[in-house]
Amino acid sequence: MAVSAATAEEQCQRLKIFPLPLYELEAVLTSSVVRINDNEEMMKITDDMTVKQVLELVPEGITLFKNNGLGKFEAQEVRDTLGSILKLRSALNMAGIEISAFLKSLNNLADRSTAEVSFIEDYSAQKSLNMLALLPCGMKMPFSRKFKEFEATLGNETEVNCLIEGNVNHELSYYPYIDQLETMDELPDVIVSADINSFLHHGFMNKFIKTGCFKAVEFDSSNPDFANTDYTDPDESYTMLSANILVLVVNKRRAEGYKIPESWADLLKPEYKDTITMRGQDEFFCSGVLMPFYKDHGLDGIRALSKNVKKGLHPAEMVQEIERANADSTPFYLMPLFFANRLKDKSIFDIVYAKEGAIISPVFMLVRKDHTELAEKITEFITGKELSEFCAKAGFPSVRPDVDNGLPEGCKLAWMGWEFLKREDPMVVKDEIQRVFSEGRK
Repeated sequence: MAVSAATAEEQCQRLKIFPLPLYELEAVLTSSVVRINDNEEMMKITDDMTVKQVLELVPEGITLFKNNGLGKFEAQEVRDTLGSILKLRSALNMAGIEISAFLKSLNNLADRSTAEVSFIEDYSAQKSLNMLALLPCGMKMPFSRKFKEFEATLGNETEVNCLIEGNVNHELSYYPYIDQLETMDELPDVIVSADINSFLHHGFMNKFIKTGCFKAVEFDSSNPDFANTDYTDPDESYTMLSANILVLVVNKRRAEGYKIPESWADLLKPEYKDTITMRGQDEFFCSGVLMPFYKDHGLDGIRALSKNVKKGLHPAEMVQEIERANADSTPFYLMPLFFANRLKDKSIFDIVYAKEGAIISPVFMLVRKDHTELAEKITEFITGKELSEFCAKAGFPSVRPDVDNGLPEGCKLAWMGWEFLKREDPMVVKDEIQRVFSEGRK
């Protein structure tokens, strides 16, 4: 049965998926339909397929959709209605997702025997990159959009080989690879990364930082929002760009009877047992949250927190859980401010800015000292005002003093500091924290 553009637009509004304009729907509905024969060999995923067709071919691809902010398609009703008419390219364009990288990941999931080796299958391919950026979910989209505009200014004669992906997609696979690297030849010219990861481990520091392989980009990074945080690398190897701000969200429909915490230290009290959700899954929980607690409260603090964390979720799932008031929802959520700002009904939640300061998880850049002329242009753009303002508007504050980060009143920032990171090896500390935290939750 044919579906009109008006009918599809009504479905969009009813299901609260996208504000889909009619001209987009017309393009979706008039484009050719791809027929799928179940008896044929697995076909290549294309952006001309509908979302429903893609997920029927690659059911495990829903994880990729969820990690890129398209988790609504996990619901069968959404797949059967909007997903049956919405082309993959339209869904990705509206969500600001880079199509070619998304397609590559889907096709690698669909056919692991493909001759083309993807980044996730062979990380050594990064040595051919001018830039690799592994970013927090919310920052990836604005960064990608502006970087595309920057690439267009370079002209067709300049070949740019860059990859921008979500940090979470490679957290448990890429960074262990970095721990094993031995030579600079295996690294791109420019690396943009987030969180307390392998680029901050002492093994990497000893091999590549202390030997002078990287040099921080010089620019004014004196934004007052970062005052008194010890954020700029005193040894001038890491270029600090931005931060993922972590806050406490109070789920008011579940928090009745609990005193609202005023500080991070409050969350360690026994009266908050099984009341907290934070980013994590199975036996892995976010080091960007756990390490600041360890720095300030030691392993005893990690044990206390482990008793109070009921479960781990992706921040996008936390937003859905609070909005839907699921029976399994908790009174308190530790999540990035970017995701907290996606909660629209202010009657159901409050954001608490802890008196110690909102925890900041770093977004930084490493630039090879022997970088190319193209890398020079890339780093000038990344540290420039235009990109910095665009990311700040998305909730990722800039260190540039000429950027208004628009942080809420009363929101100061708290960073664990370079002295701590260079004194204690994050690789060793994280392993111990994860072990103690996991044991405490049993």
